Amino acid sequence: MAASGGDISGAMLGSNLSATNVTIQSSSGAIAGNGDIFVNDTVSWSANTLTLDAYRNIMVNREMNGWQHRRRQHQRPRQPSRRQ
Repeated sequence: MAASGGDISGAMLGSNLSATNVTIQSSSGAIAGNGDIFVNDTVSWSANTLTLDAYRNIMVNREMNGWQHRRRQHQRPRQPSRRQ
């Protein structure tokens, strides 16, 4: 999430949140990564719920001004590596 170069801008996310709940998942981004979500743009909203679902980390680097927000990280068990 960034003003430019991310999957969505803070302004667009705020606009989407005015209409409905939004879930951002690290597994569904257009840009390949390692399972992190970075909030690099200010996000403001006054209705509905924002859920950030990351495989690894959620890094909030800008303000999040919301009616209701929860910062929650889901830890998924990693598959054991197999030696051949």
